[in-house]
Amino acid sequence: MPAFLILSLISLCFFSASTIVFKITAKHSIPNPYAWFFWYFLIYFVLGLFLPFFSPIQIIPSDFRVLFYNVPYAIAIYIGIFCFSLALYKLDITTMAPLSNWGNVFTPMLAFFILGEKIQPKNMPWLLLIIIAGILATYNEKTKLKSFFNKYIYLYLVFVFCLSITRIVSNMGTNAVGFWNFTFYEFFYGSVGLLIITPFIYKKIKVGIKPVLFLIPGVLLEFLGLLAVIKAFSYQVIIPALVSSMPLGSIIAFILSRYDRRLLEYHPLKTYAIRFAGIFVMTFGLIMILY
Repeated sequence: MPAFLILSLISLCFFSASTIVFKITAKHSIPNPYAWFFWYFLIYFVLGLFLPFFSPIQIIPSDFRVLFYNVPYAIAIYIGIFCFSLALYKLDITTMAPLSNWGNVFTPMLAFFILGEKIQPKNMPWLLLIIIAGILATYNEKTKLKSFFNKYIYLYLVFVFCLSITRIVSNMGTNAVGFWNFTFYEFFYGSVGLLIITPFIYKKIKVGIKPVLFLIPGVLLEFLGLLAVIKAFSYQVIIPALVSSMPLGSIIAFILSRYDRRLLEYHPLKTYAIRFAGIFVMTFGLIMILY
């Protein structure tokens, strides 16, 4: 199995678990999206400080032009996560998940035009099948068409597009300055953006220590997933993007709903049967693309 595929599967597991934690945090712990946004990035900054212990890093680069790729990454991720935090407090997971599948449209397009990665014509029907099945995999018996036309839907789509941009930049940045340098520069120097934003939101970011502690596991899980997927993106972009966006979180949400329906969302078994059928179809389509 190719290294990029193994890394993509690892990131999928971490991302799925972290998304569940983030939604629980927004629902039960941190009171508003601005506080969630601030503490999310501050925890990421602290975690980034540990990276030099794993690999030699030129903490202060001799030429700051090596940060060229980190700037667009930082801009995209700050805009994207800010939109995500606003949407997180308003959208149901069953709405967010199918919207995430638009990344499977944005990322291949950007990879084609910027990196020159090509999708073989024989794989196009399978890519379309994955996108369609992604909507089926997040079926909600209460969802109405009009619910998809509000500003939080658009905010989430902005997040998905920004995430697609970071995937492309990750490929270029890691190949230009190295994996460990690129990731450290992003977490360390990228924190400047938090300093710029804080004066505008400082009145809303005050929370107790317990909500922040509850957020840490989610950020840590995503942090590990991000390290894995950025490394995968250093090989190629399209396949890791498809794998890491598979709706494994739906299975986790199902298990949690049977344990305690108050944690997230609760749906009848018929709904989950339809979702798992969609997941099966998505998995089949991905296997056909890979092989």
